[in-house]
Amino acid sequence: MDQRVRLIGEWLSGDYTKSQLARRYNVSRPTVDKWISRYSAGGAEALSDASRRPDNSPNKTSDELLARIVAMKEAHDKWGPKKLIELLRLEDPSIDWPSPSTAGQWLDRMGMVHKRGPKRRYGK
Repeated sequence: MDQRVRLIGEWLSGDYTKSQLARRYNVSRPTVDKWISRYSAGGAEALSDASRRPDNSPNKTSDELLARIVAMKEAHDKWGPKKLIELLRLEDPSIDWPSPSTAGQWLDRMGMVHKRGPKRRYGK
């Protein structure tokens, strides 16, 4: 951030060209253009790194489907995601249900998955 502010200050002084600033700060010329345009649009606050999080997630499953999966899991605590999704598909085949692995990840994040214990090994 300090480097960007110094670069903008030197650009505003008029002593350096964009190419000279790019060489001086060891960045590309398009990067200098980007920082100058950000500064022009939003001031010094706009020079900080922008979030890389996408504005939308087109493949995100709706909260309604997640609620139905959770309700089915609460009703049948011992069932795994494969069986849950298969039964939900039989109940309502018109819905595009997520894969069992995706449902399992959601249930695991919510703390609804009980991990299996280690297998017992018996001697000969």
